[in-house]
Amino acid sequence: MASNEPFDSFIMELNELKNLLNYPDQLKIEVEKLRSDNTQSEEIKGFISLYDSFDGDTLKILNYLKETESSIKNVIPKKRKSISILKYAAVFAVIVGITIFIYTTSRKNNKISEQKIISKNLYKDPGIPIYMSEETKINWGELMFAIENESPQKAVQVWQKIENVAPKNDTVLYYGGIVHRNNLMKNKALRYFKENLKTESIFHEQSLYFIAINEWEIGKVSRAKRNLLKLKNAENLDIRQAVRFNLKELEKENP
Repeated sequence: MASNEPFDSFIMELNELKNLLNYPDQLKIEVEKLRSDNTQSEEIKGFISLYDSFDGDTLKILNYLKETESSIKNVIPKKRKSISILKYAAVFAVIVGITIFIYTTSRKNNKISEQKIISKNLYKDPGIPIYMSEETKINWGELMFAIENESPQKAVQVWQKIENVAPKNDTVLYYGGIVHRNNLMKNKALRYFKENLKTESIFHEQSLYFIAINEWEIGKVSRAKRNLLKLKNAENLDIRQAVRFNLKELEKENP
């Protein structure tokens, strides 16, 4: 008979992660350890993505998995609900939940190109020329590389590591807005742009610009115009040029 050891080991690992949902601090430590290991299975990587998507909120993750587990049990005929099936049902719920999450996220990301493009003249953040913060020893280069060359989800993960080091840093707040906007998490992006405006930051104009663009995207045209007009004479010449194009476009759409 073939050995089930690899399968059982895999089940145990997922089950341990599920159990740690009751101990958020321990789970956070374990997730960070797993995050740095590129040899992990797709399911474990999926669990990490699930964790990140819920911002580490273990109660929300537990509720999500509970609903998945309930759905699984409901589709198994009562006569066939053997002990062995029920034994693994909770862990299968994790696997199925991860699969559904990845599929949904993938579809969401694939819709980027399908979304209405409000303008071809939006300001694009060029990144920052400095790669190491002397004060906090932040490796900005890793984040810039992730934004430019890796997936939006990966960029969020890299940014989260930096946020743990310097959560109040104005540059961290601004790029929190950038990475979450790129990942289509626009409400969360908006929060970080607004937080940046509360600091003494060289990114105030950029943050206000993306707040205005968000307002435009959700149909709050008057508010978008007001904020863009504040930037008509921005010190950042790239922002200034984008704003002038955007205001003309808004005038054409809403004369």
